[in-house]
Amino acid sequence: MRLETIIVHSIIEKPSRLLLTPWRKYNDFFNDGCRNVWGLSPIIKSTYLYFGLVIPYFFISGFIPLSVQKIIEALFTVGTFIILAVWALYMPVLVVMTMLRAIRKVKHNVNELNTTLSGQPWKMTPKKLYTQPHSIIFLYLIYAKNEMVDFMDWFTQFFPFNLINPDGIRYPLTAKIRRNSRHIEGLIADMNIPLKYVGFEINMQNTNYQFEFYEQVKSIAKVLSKLEKGFKKNDYYVRKESGKIIVIAPHHLY
Repeated sequence: MRLETIIVHSIIEKPSRLLLTPWRKYNDFFNDGCRNVWGLSPIIKSTYLYFGLVIPYFFISGFIPLSVQKIIEALFTVGTFIILAVWALYMPVLVVMTMLRAIRKVKHNVNELNTTLSGQPWKMTPKKLYTQPHSIIFLYLIYAKNEMVDFMDWFTQFFPFNLINPDGIRYPLTAKIRRNSRHIEGLIADMNIPLKYVGFEINMQNTNYQFEFYEQVKSIAKVLSKLEKGFKKNDYYVRKESGKIIVIAPHHLY
């Protein structure tokens, strides 16, 4: 008897669950979209459901007796006023909630920015920049700084901005050199070597990227050996010159 009850119950339940699926999907759609916004989901659901039920009436009103039409239209008018009144009362609440959320968001971003600036990112060493995790705001600041430098460099191909680089090296070559220097600096940081990019020289065959130590090292010879091993896959060459480490990049790498 119990088994028969369970079977009958499951037979009845399956069609009912199937029939209620559109409503569950409709309900879940607005609940997920209006999450954490008090009162918005039921009001939107009621509004769409109301007009979704009423609008088809205008297509079949010609087949309905006039007396019934008047009753339906009167109910529609009352319902529309109720919907508009609910929205009129709710809109100030929605505006206040939106403003409070915006204020909390701005406050969070300001706190995150203050935390980032307290670390003095302008004094950030390449090792910290390229090998440690950073907040999204810090990364955007670095990206904006690089984009600004690239944008200002773009002007050096026009007069009178071309006088900024009196050595004759112009955009787009300067942009390629600067981006390649960032790449090399990142590779060196991954090797845990305290070197920072300070300049470059160009000859007929190579571009020589100049790096200086920003921390004391025990053995420069070991540093050179480590760089040579690390740069084998990149076809870069390394040498020491006038207290600087020179990374030599052949022109065919560009």
